[in-house]
Amino acid sequence: MEHRSAAVNVIRLIAVVIMACASLFGSCNIWAEESSDITLRYYPCTVHLTGTLVTQERWGPPNFGENPAKDTRVTIYVLRLGETVNVEVPASGSSSSPLFIKGIKEIQIDFPVKKTYQKFVGQQVVIKGQLLEGLAPLEYTKVVIRAQSVRTRKEDQGGKTSNMKCIDNR
Repeated sequence: MEHRSAAVNVIRLIAVVIMACASLFGSCNIWAEESSDITLRYYPCTVHLTGTLVTQERWGPPNFGENPAKDTRVTIYVLRLGETVNVEVPASGSSSSPLFIKGIKEIQIDFPVKKTYQKFVGQQVVIKGQLLEGLAPLEYTKVVIRAQSVRTRKEDQGGKTSNMKCIDNR
């Protein structure tokens, strides 16, 4: 159990270091409303996603549903998009062309401060953050957003997301 927790912390630390380095060398901002023709990018890009914030119950440690009598249940926050989006995965290793995760309709939210966001549940929200591949044990969706901020859609009506689909400022 401690080994798994340590691995998750290392993965998160690596992601933070990469994002910090990217901010030193420039970054891009992507504003996205729900649209099936939008392709989003992983970090270091900052995305602004609009959707409905919901909670979901999932199996947790120690065996993530393999032994329901002993496994815990965890509640996660998820941004449910109105339409599907695609996410570009950067090329790695010998591959020179990026891969795409297609048809994403839900993105798990990792809030930096472990406080309650219950007041936003069921509401249309705008979440600002970086997208990462959901690899850690408590990351249940293919794509996770490391949230920097969350606002209701009403609070954001004067903001950029009201009319813009996607802006990339690399």
